[in-house]
Amino acid sequence: MQTSPRRHAADRGATAATAPNRPRSMTTAAGLVATAAFVYGAYMIFVDRTSGDSLGRAGILGLISFVVSLALGLLVIGVQRFLINEQRALLYGAVFGVTTGFMYSVTGPSILRCMAVGAMLGAAMFVVSLYLFRNLRVPEPHTRRWTRRANQRTPVVRGRGHMPAAF
Repeated sequence: MQTSPRRHAADRGATAATAPNRPRSMTTAAGLVATAAFVYGAYMIFVDRTSGDSLGRAGILGLISFVVSLALGLLVIGVQRFLINEQRALLYGAVFGVTTGFMYSVTGPSILRCMAVGAMLGAAMFVVSLYLFRNLRVPEPHTRRWTRRANQRTPVVRGRGHMPAAF
């Protein structure tokens, strides 16, 4: 019987705590998105109920809001690793603007006013997230590979290279 060169994680001495199943940051982000979607859906129930609708209609609206915001949030965390910082900030601003504009529309003002509020809050979220991405030095996905190579120290040989030794 021939053994394969790849061994199971338990054969290499890995325990259940160190076995690489899924990155923890992805699981944490999905948990935060689920919590935020739940809070958003519950708040939509509260807002719709206090504006005079029945509990059944408010519950359905809250459930739909939960499902849609959860889907949008999971889409954002799944796609954001392929985007540069400006596109990520624009995506965050768009999702935040749309969700807050919709939440404001439930209270009863005109559609134009809801769109204006959503656009202003989305623009504010864009500015804040772009500021955070740039000042916290979040690496962009297409530069991660090159930054690892750039940080490696290479020996410098004087007198050799593309320039003549006289210089």
